[in-house]
Amino acid sequence: MATTPEAFLGASGAPVVHVDVWMRNLQRAAASHGLSAQAMDAGAVCGRVHLESALVHARGAFARGNNMARTLWVEWVLCAAGVRQVDVAFKRVGIRPGTEVFAILLLSEGDEITGGTEDAFLKKLGLERNDDVLVCSEDCLLRLGVGKVELAAVPRERWTDLALERVALLDLER
Repeated sequence: MATTPEAFLGASGAPVVHVDVWMRNLQRAAASHGLSAQAMDAGAVCGRVHLESALVHARGAFARGNNMARTLWVEWVLCAAGVRQVDVAFKRVGIRPGTEVFAILLLSEGDEITGGTEDAFLKKLGLERNDDVLVCSEDCLLRLGVGKVELAAVPRERWTDLALERVALLDLER
C-alpha cells in the first residue's frame, strides 16, 4: 500500500446525536476536499503518536497481508484500540452518542493536506481544531484496557508508551 499524505487532527464540537449521520457527514466533508477520513473519540487517544503508530501498524498489516479488517480505516481503529474484535474496538475508541472530542485522520491520494484544507474540513462539520483533546490521560488508558496497577508502575510522563505497547502487541496476536 502506497504512503499517502495524511493529517491527524484533534477537534471539539457539539455532542454527536446520531453516529451514522455524523459519520456520513464526516465522509462528505472529506470527499468535498478530495480526501477520505476516519474519526475516533479523542477521549480514548493517547496523543498524536498513538494515532500515527496505529496507522503505521495498520498499513504494515495490509502490506504483509495479515490485516484483520477489510479496510485501512477499520484496521486503524483496531490498532488504536489494541484489539482484534471490531465491535470491541469501536466500543473502546469509536464515536458514540455524546462524543464531543474527536481524533480525526485525513488521507489524500495526491497533494499534501494544507492547514487551510484542514480548517475548511472542520468548519463543514461544525468542529474547532483542538489538539489538546489528544493528550494522554488516566481515563484514556483505562478505556484502552490498561489496569490501575500498570498505571501505578509507570511514571506519568511514560503513559503514552502504554498505549503504544497495546498497538504493538496486537501485531504479536496476528
